[in-house]
Amino acid sequence: MQTRFRFRSPTGGLAADLSAELRPVASRPPAGIVVGRGVWLVPPEGGVHWQDLAWLCLGVGLCGRELAEARPGGVAVVVDSLAYPLADYLPEVAALVMEEFLLTELGREGRAGRVTYCSRHRAYAFDWGTERPFSEL
Repeated sequence: MQTRFRFRSPTGGLAADLSAELRPVASRPPAGIVVGRGVWLVPPEGGVHWQDLAWLCLGVGLCGRELAEARPGGVAVVVDSLAYPLADYLPEVAALVMEEFLLTELGREGRAGRVTYCSRHRAYAFDWGTERPFSEL
């Protein structure tokens, strides 16, 4: 499934396109990264920058409990591609587009991750809905 994330700001904005799917699995898939109990992330075959990978994992983690409950037999989030078309680049956007993909797949609303733009500091600020965004599920 193709998912798009867009955030406009006075300086342009942030964008990411993600192509991914959920696959049921009983054990760790090849090249799978453990995100939580029975939840794995499989990065694109061509590889991905380490920062993008870390933030994709965070995006899965933001929905990890719900994902594990919805797919108790195990699930792999298989990423086919991640692209940042004509936008400022910040790897944190990978987490936002992943969360959007998973919320859509789970039929849920209520994002944990948010981004704002501060004109005074000319910078983006991210909020993950928790003080410890990389905590385990």
